[in-house]
Amino acid sequence: MPVPTALSLRGGKTLSGTVDIQGAKNSALPIICLAGSLGLKVIMTNAPRISDISILMEILQAKGCLWLWDEDLVLDTSNMVDGIIDDERFRQIRMALPLAIGLAVRFGRSRTPVPQGDPIGERPLTNISMVCRAFGLDLKINEGWLEIDAGQARAADCQLPWPTHTASHAAIILATMIPGRSKLQRLSIDPEVQIIFSALSDLSVPCEGRGQCMEINGGAWNQNLRHHVMPDRVELATLCCAVQASGGRAVFRHAWYEQFDQEKHYLEAFGCKFERQDDSVSLNSQPLCPMDVRAGLFPEMFVDWVPMVTAVLLRASGRSRIDDIMYTERTHHLSVLREMGADLQWHGHAIEIHGVPVLGPTNARVPDIRGLAAVIIAALTVDGQSTLHDLSPLYRGYADLPGKLASLGADINLIFR
Repeated sequence: MPVPTALSLRGGKTLSGTVDIQGAKNSALPIICLAGSLGLKVIMTNAPRISDISILMEILQAKGCLWLWDEDLVLDTSNMVDGIIDDERFRQIRMALPLAIGLAVRFGRSRTPVPQGDPIGERPLTNISMVCRAFGLDLKINEGWLEIDAGQARAADCQLPWPTHTASHAAIILATMIPGRSKLQRLSIDPEVQIIFSALSDLSVPCEGRGQCMEINGGAWNQNLRHHVMPDRVELATLCCAVQASGGRAVFRHAWYEQFDQEKHYLEAFGCKFERQDDSVSLNSQPLCPMDVRAGLFPEMFVDWVPMVTAVLLRASGRSRIDDIMYTERTHHLSVLREMGADLQWHGHAIEIHGVPVLGPTNARVPDIRGLAAVIIAALTVDGQSTLHDLSPLYRGYADLPGKLASLGADINLIFR
């Protein structure tokens, strides 16, 4: 399906209805990286139909991977030929870093474009470099290319300096591939990382421990994996923010995940009221409230929720503050929101918001996934028509956010040129 070049929307509608929540991008991509590293045959259910996954599969196909995406995503990476990737699209997928590392161990060396992801500020590879060094890998960056030599790979005791998703997945993949017992400490406890241990169990990889500390006896695994992708907690939060901002109510099917009960209070703090029935979550909006919150590592508020929560708080009467300890340079959408009439300031890790009664429409381009979603949420509250250009970032993380908002009653039109 071609990606629309722009969308126009007219705000002021109250959103209500029922929508399904997609599978999580940050859960599906690590399984693809694990498959490519270990040479697995995988059947993946609930994989989100986003461009990052389609692009990564096309890149792997050029290296010998077979894949079919009907209802389930089926891939066979057993006949991949080497770890040399020259497709420039690899750069846009930050979560592909563990794949570059795993390919180096599988084939002895790898060379890929440096994956950076969204343009949200500098994202150094310090964590990744330290993980590679602990396992005996030689990582170099040469004029925008990542070159990894795994000739001296060894099992390791590895403590992550900072427990990010990407570094945690890289460490888990290395500990699985390299023969011997590796001890991993200070892993991320975010659900998208912890769920990979269920995949390792299904592959008969010996693992001990839980949470931030795991021991893995690597070097052998089954070749076949069936994996169900967890619900996307970022899409769920995005739609909750949109419905709450409109004062509506909605039911989100296939939305509940084990850690939601630990995270929902961040959304309840500004007015969301939730009820759960089986795997569905219903939201009944309450009056908007200002809030102070810190976003960071689980169980702190997820940093990818920050832009959308910011958009909701723009019209909450009073002062709000969000401290984002990770993405201090993700600010393009904040400039657009200010142009729409928002009263907000940012400096370093802090975003301070003073609610205003009315926002104005916008005609803008936002270059990152979550920032673009935030501006869409803000525009949904505006009594007027807004136009947003270049939607390609949006479809890297959401299969059909405009369609789901439209099904809830939003007045959205997609533009194809």
